[in-house]
Amino acid sequence: VAAARIGLLAALTDELGALGIEPDAIDIPEFAQRNLGALAADAEGTQAWLAFDADSCLLTVQLGEQLCFARRIPLAGARVPVALDEAALTHLIERLALHVHRSLELFERQSGLPAVLGVTLGPHRHAELIAAEILVRTGIDCQVFDPGAALAIEDRLLRSELALQQDGLAALGAALRARSAHAGRSGWLHRLPWPKAA
Repeated sequence: VAAARIGLLAALTDELGALGIEPDAIDIPEFAQRNLGALAADAEGTQAWLAFDADSCLLTVQLGEQLCFARRIPLAGARVPVALDEAALTHLIERLALHVHRSLELFERQSGLPAVLGVTLGPHRHAELIAAEILVRTGIDCQVFDPGAALAIEDRLLRSELALQQDGLAALGAALRARSAHAGRSGWLHRLPWPKAA
């Protein structure tokens, strides 16, 4: 269950309305991330997704299109906005992988659902290093999400700008809300324009 004060939502929609934007839906990051995870048509079993905010990470676990677990991991500098020396970067990545490991263990102990078979990482400047450390800690294969490839987007800016990929990830996931109403992934991808989402 997700809840928010109606006044906050009204203020948000008023602000968007003043900009000429009329959202079809207001979503929450956990469900937006679940929608992105559902894009992996070939993924079987329980899958995890990890996305990065400025000072936290969001880990979600899903089985098919069902969101089963979500945890916000506080981690200052999670996106690593500035270059770190090797020791500081290693420490950050090890802390993050340890949090992921413990969270997935908690999920498996308490849920009774099948173990997580794969982890998808949202865009990050050190995604490959993070994926390697998660593999070492958990034994679970990791892949890095490419929004341009996954959503058949040709926009060069989206494909090249890491900050835009990170900032736009939740919006892309929210826009996928309409996907479940259409048969098959490929049919949805060709239905443009996408629904507006906040």
